[in-house]
Amino acid sequence: MKLKDQYASFLDRFLAYLVDSYFVFFTALVIFLLFKKINNINSPIFIEFTYLSLIYLIVFCLYFLVCWVNLDGKTVGMGIIGIRVIRDRKNKLNYKDGVKRLFAFSLILMCTGGLAFLSILFNKKKQGFHDQYAKTLVIYTVNKPNRIKAIIISILLLLISTVINYSYFFSRISNIQTPEELIQVYFGDQRMEKIWKEMNTTIIPTSTQTQSEQIEEVKRIMEQYQ
Repeated sequence: MKLKDQYASFLDRFLAYLVDSYFVFFTALVIFLLFKKINNINSPIFIEFTYLSLIYLIVFCLYFLVCWVNLDGKTVGMGIIGIRVIRDRKNKLNYKDGVKRLFAFSLILMCTGGLAFLSILFNKKKQGFHDQYAKTLVIYTVNKPNRIKAIIISILLLLISTVINYSYFFSRISNIQTPEELIQVYFGDQRMEKIWKEMNTTIIPTSTQTQSEQIEEVKRIMEQYQ
């Protein structure tokens, strides 16, 4: 059966997005670490998570928009699978189309966790709500989608990103010896005094509590300030 120019299935679109989501996270993580190294930034961990989240959001939006409009309607994942997004059978997306699709795409992810993408399964043209809103279609560019390659690349990107992420943040907390150091690493000096004062009113005296128990209690208190 020839698939080229036919509407792309939910499975192949999901696999393409899987590659793209891990690729975006990996890219954002690398940019974050390079930015931190170049600018010699040593912020509290909760501030660094904010930086990383902001970088991820920017990379996410630019990545999908540029790929859909300027790279023949193909993201990295879509190119691997062999699908592309188009305005109709003759025209490519312009930036207006791309922004509309990105807006609806992001809204679906935030509001439904992606569950609304299941609408692709019940649509004759296999359009998600974001496709219907932006009047776009996703079609095959090949007769045989490369699903195995997409799965392998997704797993590799996930593993590499996880190792880099945990290696970095674990290195920040691996040498913590006291509750005071834990607060300082997470929140910095400015908020340390306030949290430490509250901690001293709730933690059992050191003579009856182990250091690990103190640290767990600190973590509980810290969650109230996040």
